[in-house]
Amino acid sequence: MTRRQFGAAALGAAFLGSKPGIADDCQYPSYRPNAGLTYLPAPLKKTRAVLPKLDKIERPLLRSLKPGEVTKLWEAYRQLVSRPDNTGLLSQAKLHAYMCAGGNDVHATWAFLAWHRGFLYFHERILAKILGPRFRLPIWDWENSSDVPAPWSSNVVPELLDRTTCHRSSKLTFPVTDCRLQAWLFSDSFQNFAGGPTYPGNAYSGIHNDIHAQLGGGMVVPATAAADPIFYAHHANVDRYWWYWTKKLNLKPDPGFWKQGFSFYDDTGTAVWVCSDQLMDPECLGYSYAAHEPTVPLEGLGITLLNELNSSASRWNAVRSSITWLSDADRNQVLSAAREVYSQLSLKANDLLPQLNLLQTPATLELAELLARKAIPFPVRIKATLDPGGFLAGKYYEIALRKAPDGVPLPIAGFGTFSDPHMHSMEIMATGCFTPDALTLMLTAGNNLELWYGPADAAGRLGLDAKKLPKFELEFLNMEAQIQDLPALPL
Repeated sequence: MTRRQFGAAALGAAFLGSKPGIADDCQYPSYRPNAGLTYLPAPLKKTRAVLPKLDKIERPLLRSLKPGEVTKLWEAYRQLVSRPDNTGLLSQAKLHAYMCAGGNDVHATWAFLAWHRGFLYFHERILAKILGPRFRLPIWDWENSSDVPAPWSSNVVPELLDRTTCHRSSKLTFPVTDCRLQAWLFSDSFQNFAGGPTYPGNAYSGIHNDIHAQLGGGMVVPATAAADPIFYAHHANVDRYWWYWTKKLNLKPDPGFWKQGFSFYDDTGTAVWVCSDQLMDPECLGYSYAAHEPTVPLEGLGITLLNELNSSASRWNAVRSSITWLSDADRNQVLSAAREVYSQLSLKANDLLPQLNLLQTPATLELAELLARKAIPFPVRIKATLDPGGFLAGKYYEIALRKAPDGVPLPIAGFGTFSDPHMHSMEIMATGCFTPDALTLMLTAGNNLELWYGPADAAGRLGLDAKKLPKFELEFLNMEAQIQDLPALPL
């Protein structure tokens, strides 16, 4: 992970006792006893709603709102807090709880992105009835600012939630870099990113979950997340990246995706039924992201799987396929080093000495030095299934690479969990970046590499409660198509 502030402290000490990023002794959030509400989760007659034609208006960035606009928006939220009907903030939060924390969890299927787009659309229409027809939801562009803009910096509608819940942070403790965005966004199919009819996609994991877990407070679990106004600004950015992902990769869903239907409350509090095809084009819903199009490159990314961390050959192959990040000026030096290392691997392929460290060669060290000098990042996804009790819902964890038995842990990735404590999945997907230091360690440490995970302090040090990551899979991402006429590596 590209968290350079971790550097000296992470390299200067082994596993140390530390305070987790989110306190372990806080309670999971819950609604206040007087915050009761009965509502109908679906219309009795599932008739496809006719959505009004709206002017296409840009959704603004949260940090660009003028003071007067912020004041009016918060006055509108105060009205929603006090409303006892289906247009109130409590009703919307409980609808999210019903759809995201119950037996029909949209997070666990390809309904995740489409349902949340519809949910935000109707939330926007309810606010627009107060603020005027040209109101559009603001976006918290967390890739540009880890600080939550005020007054969203704290949940200022505590009337809905128990006051004994976890502290809600006003700042993310990791930067959302292009490298991590690529690790979250890249997919080779619609289902890989958005999910399928019975399984979640990468969109639900990665940055989406990380933001929820890092913020804490009501945001850590689906049952209460939508009671916090920052939820809507956060998901507006998730929606913005789905729009960008669709535009850049143009991957199509299977026909079954279009058969989904969802119920929401419109700006009159009436339950309405909306189908997936009505939610695929933001412009048909009256808003646009064109003025704030993300810039992270996605075209041409490829995946190299690595699930044998202690196989020198497979580690080298992962790096070999990723050196296409280099510019023309450096490519010949790297290819020369790569060919030298490859030739040595080939000569020893039949040596039958699997414990021999084949990568301790001058050519490999030359390559590592070049990569370090150029600070080339390597996006990576880490997928693993953890034991029950191996981690907690609503928490954020670091993953560190280290050389056994007592090497210094080097943070490379992280994952947040966003699910209710009684039902969170044991499967995790972490996003991160191999920094030059981590890459050098992977190439030169021999056959004793391990991955560990646990909560970390602000210096990136894992605590004494860190655990070894069991069986896992690494996906290295590369950008081969962005470099024209790349000379082929030896076969």
